[in-house]
Amino acid sequence: MTPIEILALILIAITAIKTVVNLAAPKSRAKVVKKVSKNPTILYILFLVLAAIVLYFLIQEITIVEILAVTLFVTLLMAIMFIPYFGELGNLAEKISLKKAWLGILIWLILMIWALYVMFA
Repeated sequence: MTPIEILALILIAITAIKTVVNLAAPKSRAKVVKKVSKNPTILYILFLVLAAIVLYFLIQEITIVEILAVTLFVTLLMAIMFIPYFGELGNLAEKISLKKAWLGILIWLILMIWALYVMFA
């Protein structure tokens, strides 16, 4: 199995488990979110490490430009899932501040600059 196939298999397994749990016990998701959100520092570290590992394996197989193209596809799929919640997301959008979101913004800027460099250098 290639690294990309392993990553896809991990995503399939996590999504399947999450879907079964959500269908069997939909209220359990809220409980998990409340528990996990109590320590955002651990979440930042966990997701940064996981993102770095995934990016490392992806870069072995495809370019950053291809990664961002796939990211556009996934973003559009996520948007479809969130359409029923757009009203509530508007309230959230008003609360988002640079002070809290700086790390994510910085990561996106780095990825965009990297891709532009690869495309036009």
